[in-house]
Amino acid sequence: MNEFTMDRLRENLEALKMKSTQEVLDNYLERAVAENLNIVDVLDHIWS
Repeated sequence: MNEFTMDRLRENLEALKMKSTQEVLDNYLERAVAENLNIVDVLDHIWS
């Protein structure tokens, strides 16, 4: 994920008042990339 996309995602999370998700997002995305996990599944896990 490029820096522009990450910045936009962080801004959207802030606008949605999802500060706790914003705080853990980097860790989950790093894990997803390292373990070749589906990003959508990872995000679903965060928000469920």
